[in-house]
Amino acid sequence: MLSIIARDDREHAHESERVATMVEALGLPLPLDDGGTRAFFGLKKVRDSRPGPRRVFIHTSAHDDFRQWPLESWMQLIRSLLHVEGVEIVLVGGPGDWSAHQPLVAVNPTRVRSVAGEVGLDSLPAQVDEAALFIGNDSGPAHIAATLGVPTLVISCFPERDDPGHPNSPERFGVRSTGGSAVLRPPAQSAAFDTLDREGRRLMMRRVTPHAVEEAAYELTAWGVTQ
Repeated sequence: MLSIIARDDREHAHESERVATMVEALGLPLPLDDGGTRAFFGLKKVRDSRPGPRRVFIHTSAHDDFRQWPLESWMQLIRSLLHVEGVEIVLVGGPGDWSAHQPLVAVNPTRVRSVAGEVGLDSLPAQVDEAALFIGNDSGPAHIAATLGVPTLVISCFPERDDPGHPNSPERFGVRSTGGSAVLRPPAQSAAFDTLDREGRRLMMRRVTPHAVEEAAYELTAWGVTQ
């Protein structure tokens, strides 16, 4: 039996870097850009960099309730983003997200729409590739958008300066996009994340403010705001 040792002496590293070390030790080719991922999903290998519609895709859901940003925070963010000329909001998700999206659609039905449940997970990459910006909780759709090179902004429940090796830590599993990415996190806490109950973890999400997310969105897109 052939044994191959892949050494990685770093105390902390992003999980993708750990996997890359292992794959390289096996002598397998590893693409360094997102072209291979895009081709796998049947998309053009190079994402169109020309300015297009200011279409913001938003995913409000996540598997764990403590990783879901509050509805009122999404509502406030959407109202602010609509101050930018030409912005339209597309809410993505599964069939179960449709009803939760309706208060957000009601903010401005002509510029906010929900496509929840309209496509399956296999068609999601082609759908989110239309986005000029993707904003979501720390869940699968945000990671898909990032691997395609879509500018991606994630709202995380995991506080600053907590354990970087934790499964919820952005240092270990955070999104990375060639189109630009950012992770908004709660400020550092005196109590470790692992000691918090579910309500304490939900509180972490409420400590990420809509204003902070809005500012991060403008930094990623360089969009001007209409006064």
